[in-house]
Amino acid sequence: MRSVIVTLVSAIVAGLLLVPGFASAKAVTLTVPDEVGDIGIIFDFETYLPISTWGKNSQIAQAGYFDRTLFWFGLRGNTYTFGMELAGGLPQEGDPLAPGVTLVEYVLWLDKEAWDWVTPVESYFKLVFRYDGVRYSAALLDWPSLTVKMFLPFTIDGPRFEMEFSAESIDNIENFWLFTSVDVYLGELRNGLPWMVDAFDLDSVEGQIVTSIPWPPR
Repeated sequence: MRSVIVTLVSAIVAGLLLVPGFASAKAVTLTVPDEVGDIGIIFDFETYLPISTWGKNSQIAQAGYFDRTLFWFGLRGNTYTFGMELAGGLPQEGDPLAPGVTLVEYVLWLDKEAWDWVTPVESYFKLVFRYDGVRYSAALLDWPSLTVKMFLPFTIDGPRFEMEFSAESIDNIENFWLFTSVDVYLGELRNGLPWMVDAFDLDSVEGQIVTSIPWPPR
């Protein structure tokens, strides 16, 4: 399903927050914290051999906004939300990215099955929150074409962003698997494919299979 360089990260501690009024408002939010400083060693997607290391003093690590501290995914009524908190504040529009980085994407895949890093799976949709060094955008992408189905509203608050989309926009599917990551594009390297610099730990919430978390939560 994805062609990326994988970052292996440490264990996620995850919790479920059942929003008050769940029965009447049909609201539930899944919140998954992530360790700070876990974007160091990069592993090849196919061989799992380390091919590069971004140390704590590297500009990518120092930027902070490539390193998430948590993400959340929720449903209230007919509206889904997806957001992340990062270790550093997001750049102001027009501010350059870290040297060598041409694009950063904060990604959410809605998959038909759990993904185990190796076995391809089919997806329903890909959601991205992007910054290209000029402006931000949030979009829902069709699978498998990865063309933009629609642009989405979003908010930014320091190190946090959140985007919204409706149940209708994802064809009212109710059961799927969540996979999130922070991906960077480094010039012309890897034929335009991203490096996955921060992704799931391999041991997190109840019901998780390797890197994928079921929705609705179990």
